[in-house]
Amino acid sequence: MANTYYCHDCSIKRWGANHNHTTTNLTGSTYTLGKFLKHTIPPPLSGSPIVSVFNDGDYPKYSGYVVNAMASGSTEVDYQGRRNVIWYAGKDVGVLYSGSTFTASTDTVKVVLAHDATKVHPFSVESGPLLTETCTDCGRPIIA
Repeated sequence: MANTYYCHDCSIKRWGANHNHTTTNLTGSTYTLGKFLKHTIPPPLSGSPIVSVFNDGDYPKYSGYVVNAMASGSTEVDYQGRRNVIWYAGKDVGVLYSGSTFTASTDTVKVVLAHDATKVHPFSVESGPLLTETCTDCGRPIIA
């Protein structure tokens, strides 16, 4: 099954309140705390070979990326049926590392597992490799 994409408006029509994570505790489990640490602490401390790290490790900023993405991002439904939200921030929000080497600035936020309040978490990506896709429902062009 190929990925499918939905603009923000069509995402709200399809999933409504499932996109509302304004009260979700993004560090409330071992899993989400691990993701918070991974994406707010520069390598090699995160232990990941390729990792994006937000410019600011402050929890309110980190959770704000989720709120902003959910408020205006487009939705990707991947081949496993998982919902991810992509939001172009329009400014540098983090950096990408390969090992402990800086490789790129990031300006887009991807919120993965947006359908699961126990695993939802954001990370930053470069907008350059992203594609323009078409909303499956309405045909509107979107960043994906």
